[in-house]
Amino acid sequence: MSIRLRIALLVLSVFLSLAAIGGFAIHRSQLSAREVRNVTTGVVPDAIESIELMGQLKDVQIATLAMVNETEPAAIDKRRREIADRKAKLQASLQTLAAHAKSEAEKGLVAQAMDGVTSYFQSIDDTAQLALTGQHEIAQANLAGTVDQYLREEGEIMQTLQVERTRTKDEAIASLNTLQGRTTATLGIATLLTVLASALIGWLLQRQVVRPIAAMERRMTDIATHHDYSLRMPVERQDEIGRSIVAFNTMLGKIEESAAEVQAKNANIRALLQAIPEGILTLEAGGVIQPEYSAHLNLILGPQNHAGCSVMDVLFAPSPLSDDERAALAAAIDACIGEDEMNFAFNAHLLPAEVRWQPAGAPAAKILELHWEPMADGQGIIQRLLLTLRDVTEMHSLAQAAAQQARELTMISELLALPPGKFATFLSQTEPDLERLQALLAPAQREVQDPATLVAHLFRLMHTVKGNARMMGLKTLANAAHQAEDSYDRWRRGEAAMDPAQAWEELARVRALAQAYRQLNDETLGRRASADAAALSAQDLAQLGELTRQARDQASPAGQAALNEALDILARAEAVSLDELLAPIEQACVPLAAQLGKPAPQFLHTGGALRLRRPAQKALTGVFNHLLRNALDHGLEPAAEREAAGKPAQGRICLHASLAADGLQVTLSDDGRGLNLARIRSRALSLGLLGEQDAASAETLAQLIFAPGFSTAEQVTDISGRGVGMDAVRADVEALGGSIRLVLGETAGGFAPFCTRICLPADQAWAPMDAAAPEAPRAGAEHVLQSEQAGEHHVV
Repeated sequence: MSIRLRIALLVLSVFLSLAAIGGFAIHRSQLSAREVRNVTTGVVPDAIESIELMGQLKDVQIATLAMVNETEPAAIDKRRREIADRKAKLQASLQTLAAHAKSEAEKGLVAQAMDGVTSYFQSIDDTAQLALTGQHEIAQANLAGTVDQYLREEGEIMQTLQVERTRTKDEAIASLNTLQGRTTATLGIATLLTVLASALIGWLLQRQVVRPIAAMERRMTDIATHHDYSLRMPVERQDEIGRSIVAFNTMLGKIEESAAEVQAKNANIRALLQAIPEGILTLEAGGVIQPEYSAHLNLILGPQNHAGCSVMDVLFAPSPLSDDERAALAAAIDACIGEDEMNFAFNAHLLPAEVRWQPAGAPAAKILELHWEPMADGQGIIQRLLLTLRDVTEMHSLAQAAAQQARELTMISELLALPPGKFATFLSQTEPDLERLQALLAPAQREVQDPATLVAHLFRLMHTVKGNARMMGLKTLANAAHQAEDSYDRWRRGEAAMDPAQAWEELARVRALAQAYRQLNDETLGRRASADAAALSAQDLAQLGELTRQARDQASPAGQAALNEALDILARAEAVSLDELLAPIEQACVPLAAQLGKPAPQFLHTGGALRLRRPAQKALTGVFNHLLRNALDHGLEPAAEREAAGKPAQGRICLHASLAADGLQVTLSDDGRGLNLARIRSRALSLGLLGEQDAASAETLAQLIFAPGFSTAEQVTDISGRGVGMDAVRADVEALGGSIRLVLGETAGGFAPFCTRICLPADQAWAPMDAAAPEAPRAGAEHVLQSEQAGEHHVV
């Protein structure tokens, strides 16, 4: 018999037993209810009724005595009627007893009582007739002789009936008690039998089910304790337990196969951890390193045992990470382990991808590349973090060397695009600016200068260095200067406080690049002679001029005239023509125009043969750098816009120079649309240079472009938008004792055509004797100049 059938049999037998016991109990309870109802509604009330009959007889007797003692006929008649009522009530009670009689004896007694009652009341009637006729003595004698006799006989019958009724009641109660006792005994026996049967079946089930399961549990415990999956349980039966044992043995076989596969994989993993050329480790809660890690980790971090150690102590304590960074890293590790995989995505940015590692006593630092991966269970909860380390120190060195070589190649290509002498000229202009920057950043200078003024000077000088480098095509140097300029701009705008250490670092980077350019030009390209020759020639000329001036002061008048002529010759020897000065600047405008998406402009010169002395050369180089860059970026429109306005696609920039006794005058203009006066006003309002109610004229608005920090560019680029340029131009011109002003043309559509006029002292230039006089500007070349000659201009 199967276990399932045994259990079903047990349940069925218990159910049938309970049903039988319940049915028997219901049947017995119904019988008991009938008996109780019979006793309470029949036997007991009848017994009580029989007792009450005696009381009714006594009431009749009392009424009869009262009637006999009455003398008035009316009173006697009244008493007679009361006795008649009591007679009817007594007869009704006897009829009820007759109906409820249980035995023949009771019935006979009731019949005798009814006959006796008839005779008893007949004698009372006779007595009443005697009393009514006035025969009171005879009535009393009849009462004592006849009525009392009948009363005694009726009383005896009633007492006998009462005894019979009491006996019947006692028998009914005894029968009821007997019935209930039998019911209780029967239910107890049935319950006991049911319990015994259930216990027997339960014992059989315990023997056939619980014992085999307990044996299986012990065997499973042995297997789990000893990890011996080769053990099997014997199959001694074919019921459910037997089939379960067969399934259990099959499962053990599968587990044995899987365990063998796991062992093989573990062996492969251990071999892989021994051979893989990377440091692999896993982290548990608290950043604790687990015992299973790759052998290569010891080659990276040292041969000590890392199991159980904190990754923060082993890997990140000997690194340059700050305390805050280490605290954030430890918190990120704790926030990942034991939590959902989503937490890893949220905290991945706090896990470093690279660290510089150098423990105490190590000869050199190592650059370690780190890769983090979460190890989650089936519910997506991270149990461990997998950390892979790779020593990329050598790769970094190679990458840095490759980057250095690539940068040097770029710098060499930039140098090759320049004539040798132009680079020497660039250095002669840029290195003094770098020296001035270094002097301004010296602690002694920083302490005595107003911070805002100091930053403005730094910004202007670095902007000039950047502009000169870009005009020469030295992009690497220009980009470094642009980065430094970014920092100066933030400090100038008050977005951050000036950081002297950062300023020194950025200036050192720019100076190092300038020196690298010089070294590549001199050594790698072998152009030291031409560059040095230009520099030495300038030095020799300066020294020779100084010696000549000293000799002139001590010479005779005739000797002084000769020495003055010699000084003039020396001055001319170091001078360059205006055309020579402009040539490299105009060449640098070609790639700048391409960067802006505009055609390269056409340059028109008059007076280009005038020669400039060295101070004017340096000042005008920076001035023309700014002015030509502004003309390209702000002045000349894009080709499509020019053509739509009826202009040629190629813009035109004109320069006219003349030298007179009162000084050197240079006028620069372009055929763009001119100054955007509305934009200048809007920008001036935003900077607080004008009030809302100020009615500024065109001349006043034009003057604002020389204000420090002023720019109409929509966005900041490496070409313009910093708000520095025109104030630097004015500062350079005024440093030579000159002036700069704008000449406005007629305003049209909110735009004012203009030209820039620069005046320098006459001793800053000279005109060669064989040079032709400066020609007038070509017809149609510049409408502003034409307007100026006609007297239709405004001078700002």
